[in-house]
Amino acid sequence: MASWTDDQARAYIGKYYELSLKPAQFAMLANTSKWFMPRKVQKKGKRFNFWTYIEPATGVRRSDYDAAVTAAFPTPQSETAQILSYDTEDLSVFQSTLEINDMLNLETKDALSIDTLAERAIFNQSRDYAFQMNNAIWQGTDCQMAQTVLPSGFSTCAYKNDWSGDEYATGTSAYLNIDSGSITQFTPGMTIDLDTGGTDVNDVIVKDVFYGTEGPYKADGTNNLPGPGITIYKLGVTNEFTNIANNTVIRRSDEAAGDNFAGFPSWFSPTTNVYNDENGTAITRTALGNAWSIPNIFNYTSGGSPVVFDIATHFVDMSNQLANRIHCGRVARDAAMPREDGVSCPSVLTAFGRPNIINEAVSTLDDSRRFTMQAAADLSAEQKKEYFGAVSFDGVVYHDPNLGAIALQADPASTADQLLVLDPQSWFYLTDTNSMKPTWLDDGAGQWTRITDTNITMKRQAGTWLSCLLVCDQMPANSVIKGITSTATAV
Repeated sequence: MASWTDDQARAYIGKYYELSLKPAQFAMLANTSKWFMPRKVQKKGKRFNFWTYIEPATGVRRSDYDAAVTAAFPTPQSETAQILSYDTEDLSVFQSTLEINDMLNLETKDALSIDTLAERAIFNQSRDYAFQMNNAIWQGTDCQMAQTVLPSGFSTCAYKNDWSGDEYATGTSAYLNIDSGSITQFTPGMTIDLDTGGTDVNDVIVKDVFYGTEGPYKADGTNNLPGPGITIYKLGVTNEFTNIANNTVIRRSDEAAGDNFAGFPSWFSPTTNVYNDENGTAITRTALGNAWSIPNIFNYTSGGSPVVFDIATHFVDMSNQLANRIHCGRVARDAAMPREDGVSCPSVLTAFGRPNIINEAVSTLDDSRRFTMQAAADLSAEQKKEYFGAVSFDGVVYHDPNLGAIALQADPASTADQLLVLDPQSWFYLTDTNSMKPTWLDDGAGQWTRITDTNITMKRQAGTWLSCLLVCDQMPANSVIKGITSTATAV
């Protein structure tokens, strides 16, 4: 059997990243990350400053020929720009602890046992980072995964999942119907906290996840609990779930409000401050003169309810109004901020939403003469690279006469009843680590530390971390279409 050393593990870690076709954070379950891959900017020093271009120069004036011969030239005007900044403390830190047991290594007897051991540990860590990065994009700074919802006709949010009684009263487990977040963020074995607004319930284990429209079943196959939802469990503790009311906030354990960077819910909310001026003071997005910090919002809610989405109808306003704005932003940024070597930036807008919304768009566009459609499978490798900067895209591309190519991508993690339309060039990750690849801690003896308390154990642990911030430098080039639904049920 091959021997196990820190040096060998360290060497394999380096080789693993060197040979990886994609960065580690895009390894698994990254429904958003696999196609939303903004460039990465590594900050130096404590404060990072950058420009956002509010409006191009508008100094050209017209006159008749005779006046042009004798009159003075127009008053000079410079392009309008705003210096923005982020401090090191604005970044969010993702941390992971790996643990392996030397006894597991004995199960592999061939010469590749060291590679098998390291690869298993690193792969599990990489996919966990991918999963959490994907979730972070779809959460605000409050780290909210979802909220409990009180179904129609029910009197409480927590129900006994063993059907010994309808309403939860005592016991160690319960069933929760969830909303205000995607069920894809939950996995069995995850530990969560329930913020009731009063007495919180912490360190609760997710035992089962029900992704469909029905919850747990009786032994005879009948069901009365709505999905999607989760069954939760807390060992040895009873009467913990009696206070789970409607809209109880669910977070991962040990996460709190303020721990996450501003994800899409924050960026596309005009009342959430996401920018700082060059001195680090938060910019109020709703203040006079700050419309440059707000996305284009198209809300089609009618009578308090969403309307069925029709892309040929609901893209008209965006298509007619935004073409010049997006073009000006790209030209200004490209002139002042040349792309880093080796970075391939997408040249299309990317629209994404829940699968039911995307399917609705595809079905209605089949009958539209305004757009032409091209499936990802029909794109050449060069087209994919030009469009997306990566070849993992698997959606559909439509060509708008004003905006050009628009990629439609289904994302189960996205927010219900809306469609985000991004200019991918306007987004980047600000990081102070190695291109967002996890950094391995070294305690002086190596990355892997033998666990000791009063006794030495067979287990070793290693800690990894990365820090980043999601940033958009041209917010008006991005849009959200709200108040839309589909003829199909959204889960």
